[in-house]
Amino acid sequence: MLKYTFLIFLTILGHSPHALGDLMRRYLLSSDGYGQSLDGKTREDLRNIAPLAAATTVVVDREQWESSQSSHGQYCPEAVPAYQDYRPIGRCSGFLIAEDIVVTAGHCINDLKACEESSFLFGYDAEGGKNPKDLDHYRCRELIRTESAHGPEADFAFVLLDRPVLGVKPLALARASIPSKDRSYALLGYPLGYPLSVTEGVDFKFLMGEKQAVVMADASFGHSGSPIIDETTKEVVFMLVRGSNRQLVKDERGCFVERECEPGLEACGVGENVMRGSYLAGVWEEIQWFLRLEAE
Repeated sequence: MLKYTFLIFLTILGHSPHALGDLMRRYLLSSDGYGQSLDGKTREDLRNIAPLAAATTVVVDREQWESSQSSHGQYCPEAVPAYQDYRPIGRCSGFLIAEDIVVTAGHCINDLKACEESSFLFGYDAEGGKNPKDLDHYRCRELIRTESAHGPEADFAFVLLDRPVLGVKPLALARASIPSKDRSYALLGYPLGYPLSVTEGVDFKFLMGEKQAVVMADASFGHSGSPIIDETTKEVVFMLVRGSNRQLVKDERGCFVERECEPGLEACGVGENVMRGSYLAGVWEEIQWFLRLEAE
């Protein structure tokens, strides 16, 4: 079984503080499902999130990783001190929809070549991130279907892995989701390719037709393909495909720092585009139908 020890970021959205640290309260989540703050002063029950984390994956470009290069860059030491013991290795996020099928953003895996050059790692959390090469690597056996486009169009990829991911329960797509501002949503992903983070308090803004919606999730590079979970139903209601990156800018050192924003002002970011879980559920039903035909 994969261990559930990873960094968790609790974000209260609807506010735009001056710095990244003001937006988030940071916790380390242990296998018992409780989050411990980095200052050791607080402890919070997060057992509703922990079991879902094992089904997420970081998408890695094998060539860059083997040459110790980061796909997006890294945080400056003072930006997120908790990540300074880790090297970012991923370029996108994703999640299991079946024991051997991963869903991610289409622009992350837009053709067979990109699929064959990628690895999918599970268990890349605060503990697994210290020695990521010790983790099990899964490769692309087949690119089942991919679509990628700018704007409010489809942006997804379904990838068949080279073998099943054992001991992990796949996530379920919300087949009839009607997003609401009254629900609690959480983003699970790998910002800049660092170990798994969780952001609670994702704020649903508005729909963009049957395929996409807009949320405020304080996402960054590397979050493409991240599932957004309804904390009540535990279903995937959205998948992040394009972020505003409103927090991060590169300074003269070439590393990322947070962007200054006036409190309450959203001008430095209008939100993130997400695929609707209900639309992905329809695509998944079509794929399952074709897979059954091939098996007969």
